[in-house]
Amino acid sequence: DVARGRVWLVAGRPGDPELRDGTGDAARFASPSGIAINTRGDLLAVADTGNDRVRLVRVRRLEDGGVVGQVSTLGVASSAKTAAVEKWAEVDKQEDEIAFDAPRSVSIDGVENVYVVDARTAAVVTRPEERMPVVVALAEEGSLGQAVSLTLEGTRALVLDAAAARIEDSVRE
Repeated sequence: DVARGRVWLVAGRPGDPELRDGTGDAARFASPSGIAINTRGDLLAVADTGNDRVRLVRVRRLEDGGVVGQVSTLGVASSAKTAAVEKWAEVDKQEDEIAFDAPRSVSIDGVENVYVVDARTAAVVTRPEERMPVVVALAEEGSLGQAVSLTLEGTRALVLDAAAARIEDSVRE
């Protein structure tokens, strides 16, 4: 609550890194490095770098004015593994979760697709909260030296490549 100078813990617990979904401080992260919020303010995407995952946080207001978040790990349905995951994003066989390679930055567009920059490339995960999300690469594997962040503008995704000192422009149709 910026107007009142208040800070609310939405999810996670400081000093206790691990991979655990849950509500509020029952959820855990490991070295989160990027966060994005949707236009309504009720969905966060978190680049959970230490866990090689992207986490979704559904935010709701409490009666006392505070907020609490329900954390889930971005995943795919078992039947969708082959079709939904590009070769660079792996699926954890036990958890049916999409494993990225040290995700660093995330963004959310107007229809709640989640854009991810990890150590190898940049991608968009369409329909992330539905049963069969699809992972689509925005750049060819190996074409980015060190992608560090991403921003959206309409149907464009601009990726900052620190190693090559350049900005890559990817247009989704």
